[in-house]
Amino acid sequence: MKLILKQHLSGAKGVFKVGESITVDDATALRYIKKGIAEPKTKKELDEFMQKSEAIVVAQAQKEAEAKAILESEKLKTELKALYAQVVMKEAEFLGIVLSSEEIVAEVETLTTRVEKK
Repeated sequence: MKLILKQHLSGAKGVFKVGESITVDDATALRYIKKGIAEPKTKKELDEFMQKSEAIVVAQAQKEAEAKAILESEKLKTELKALYAQVVMKEAEFLGIVLSSEEIVAEVETLTTRVEKK
């Protein structure tokens, strides 16, 4: 989208003065408009873009939610493996067996695989 700068802007792509026209992707345009860095040439363009931007905001929120769900899932898997390790060590202690680290990891993997199949 083409925007007119309301503020001086400098970055990896160059130095731009107030009033210069720049072309950016829609997500960047939305960010610049909301922060008051730039604006479209006309009020009509601004209104049309803001209507379109609702879809951009929804898509960004969905991506953030998906990323959060993935992180939460990984965190839960890690916590579950730690619990499995405790179970394996308690079982070994109860049976009077001393397990090496490798044996504990192998038992945890076996337990994890068995539970995931159910």
